[in-house]
Amino acid sequence: MYFKNDFHRELATKLMNKFGFKTLEDDRECGSFCYVSAATYKEGLLSRVGSEGGIQTEVY
Repeated sequence: MYFKNDFHRELATKLMNKFGFKTLEDDRECGSFCYVSAATYKEGLLSRVGSEGGIQTEVY
């Protein structure tokens, strides 16, 4: 997997840990979300990750 820099890798890892998996391949749907969110430095999207590991798409 290509990461554009160390920060991208670290942020993707942080997001994956929130979802409860170790590699992007463990869950391709959530892994893609983590990879793209980290690549665009959208760490704020982490607040949209629900307690059950789902992505909340509605704003409350």
